[in-house]
Amino acid sequence: MLALTGYANRLSVIAGQSIRFHVSNHSGQALEAGLVRVVCADPNPDIGGVRYEACELPVLELSTPGPQSVPLGSYARLGPADLLKGIRSFTLCFHLQARLHSSETQVICSTIDDDLNGIQFELSQQGQLVLQLASQNESQFFRFDETLQRHCWYRCKLVIDALSGTFTWQLRDLSHADGKSMLQTHPVLGSFVGSSAALSIASASSQLPRQCFNGRIEDPWLIAEALPLDSELNLAEAASHPKCLGAWDFSQGFETQTLVDIGPNQHHGELFNTPTRAVRGSLWTGKEHCFRHAPRQYAAIHFHQDDLDDCRWPVTHEVRIPEGFASDAYALMLKTEDHQENIPFFVVPKLGTSKAKIAVLVSTYTYTDPSQTYAQDSGSWVYKGEWNSTVSDKLYLEARYGDFGYYFPLMANSDANYEWRDTGRLVVEGANQKQQLDRDRNETALRRTEPEPSGHRDHRLQHARHERLGLFKRIRKATQ
Repeated sequence: MLALTGYANRLSVIAGQSIRFHVSNHSGQALEAGLVRVVCADPNPDIGGVRYEACELPVLELSTPGPQSVPLGSYARLGPADLLKGIRSFTLCFHLQARLHSSETQVICSTIDDDLNGIQFELSQQGQLVLQLASQNESQFFRFDETLQRHCWYRCKLVIDALSGTFTWQLRDLSHADGKSMLQTHPVLGSFVGSSAALSIASASSQLPRQCFNGRIEDPWLIAEALPLDSELNLAEAASHPKCLGAWDFSQGFETQTLVDIGPNQHHGELFNTPTRAVRGSLWTGKEHCFRHAPRQYAAIHFHQDDLDDCRWPVTHEVRIPEGFASDAYALMLKTEDHQENIPFFVVPKLGTSKAKIAVLVSTYTYTDPSQTYAQDSGSWVYKGEWNSTVSDKLYLEARYGDFGYYFPLMANSDANYEWRDTGRLVVEGANQKQQLDRDRNETALRRTEPEPSGHRDHRLQHARHERLGLFKRIRKATQ
């Protein structure tokens, strides 16, 4: 975590409005904040480097900035905190698809509360499904020896029966016609008393992302009764059960962060850090490629351990932009004894009130590291040639040729081999990515002009070519 950093609640602000800032200070030093106008943001020393001008607008400190963390990972919270409070017999079912194995344990779903009561499904580092049964600081762990195949759908069911003093959990392969089914039955932990926490999906906690799951979840439902193991209820059937606690249809409300409970209690859920919705689920047939046309075929949610939409830090500073304030690029300048950070933003005029003669289009999604821009070791070329001649009093010829191209080398920084870790997301880990990307664009134009009774007539022949000359990997020896 950086010693000093922060972000604004918006990228641009209209004159007459306010902009707020969320600052994290890990330095432990006193912080000063002021407003500046950005004269030049290019660190290239050849053009003068970064330059600012101080502004007289006051910066209001709403709270003292302290150290903050970045809560990476998307997850869901289903139902209220007391969803399973006092319930000792229940049936939980959901579909899952593992997408990326991790060096850490991933939590698929959990109901473990602050008193360490509840159940938790985990995916081990080896890709095996693990069940944790916790009660009053006692925990039991159970494991299926079968490794879950990535990109394959499984149906997972847990039945806890307080009357018989046993619990049974089942894992069934849904991706293959002859998919195997695995079953385990064990005695219930003697003091199991349910849980007072909400059902969290893809995280060990319903309050923050922790041990997040990389994969897809579909059709979770919960019934306050130990159902027979051969009771194969789908989501709609579970929702109509008289003891249904929740049945969440992820195919509804694609455009929101709300998870709809189609059961009688309407215990709707909430998504955090914006996982990917409307992805192919266990019912996908391959015949329909638009989720709007077949919502139930796209009823899964893809969770990732590095998703983030908002750090949710407290507001620390505010700047009120007065009416008529000049449109420009500005920044909140943060300083401590040893550190400095700037949070940029733009002031824009009200719609229809601008008097400026020049409009500036600002790129907001690009590289910010200087080494990614002017310091790149990439060559380019531009050639242009032109020829023209008056052949006779009735014929004029003109020929032009232009060419532009560049090469972009990507050199390895180690001798380690690279490997594809997740083909679905195209995430590459490792080094030794040695390749060169060459692009070229050329254009040829020929023009003939000759007189006609009513004037002159032009005949044009133009040819343009825009191509990628090469995209290839070049493996070189370390001594080269």
